[in-house]
Amino acid sequence: MLGTSTVARGSLRMELFALLKFLHIGALFFAVALAISGEIVVRRVAASRDVRSIRTVVERVRPLAGTGANIFFLAGIAFGFLAAITGQFDLLRPWLILAYLAVAAAFVIGGTIIDPWVERLGRTAAASAEDRPSDDLLQVIGDPRARYGSVALMVLITFLIFDMVVKPLG
Repeated sequence: MLGTSTVARGSLRMELFALLKFLHIGALFFAVALAISGEIVVRRVAASRDVRSIRTVVERVRPLAGTGANIFFLAGIAFGFLAAITGQFDLLRPWLILAYLAVAAAFVIGGTIIDPWVERLGRTAAASAEDRPSDDLLQVIGDPRARYGSVALMVLITFLIFDMVVKPLG
């Protein structure tokens, strides 16, 4: 027969697991919301070719979609790791390995394609005349690599949601 202290410890562990899972999901929800909404707004404003608006939006969005989102991403990852340990998950389950790979790929795409694109966009908008976009700015706005990077990030985020909910491959 289980003692009351064993049951209490099990109950406390489940409550801690639920709290950590909530914090994991909440932090990642905010991270994705900040990152994706910021990128979508920057992209839409860039498509307007309004130099002054591009300057303003890049300046205003970067702290939220960049630094703010990254803080939430890192917190979400930490809470997820702690939740998995508290919930006694095998950290080498195939669905978790897929999640690790997808998160790593998202960080690589964000750090090597999207963030540099936003940086170039802001820099070329700052150097452009205010009445019309320079040729350099138009080239940055139309950069297909950044557009493909955005699509890849959306696919990875969709896959991560699927992976966390369905847990394919057990």
